[in-house]
Amino acid sequence: KVDVDTYYGVFSRGGLRYDLYPGDVNLDDIVTLTPFHNEFFVANNVPGMMLINIKSQHGFHWHYATSDQALNGNLHYTLFMDGYDRAELMSRLTSQGYSGSASRYDTTLDTTTIWSEFVKAQWSCDQPRWVPLNA
Repeated sequence: KVDVDTYYGVFSRGGLRYDLYPGDVNLDDIVTLTPFHNEFFVANNVPGMMLINIKSQHGFHWHYATSDQALNGNLHYTLFMDGYDRAELMSRLTSQGYSGSASRYDTTLDTTTIWSEFVKAQWSCDQPRWVPLNA
């Protein structure tokens, strides 16, 4: 069993370029929302205190969105990030003494694909339905 509280995600707010509105949603909407197809990366065993320090840096919350759970400085986390943010986040961790690396997580998923799958399976904003582009 994996302790879910030890997972943490940090993603650039700039990766989302559009709002999804109530009603039908198609692939064009998803590509407009997140057009970059950024891959996901994971860094293992990241000390919670390092993540707390990064989050407290000036401007961090302006540029990044994070998981909503509180961080515990005594735990170690599996950090998820997209490829666009990887170099910057790893640099911030390395400057605090982190010696790990970030590896590609799942090569079948990217930021556009995961939003598309989420809308198909979960989206309930006024009950939109998934509409194929050529429908």
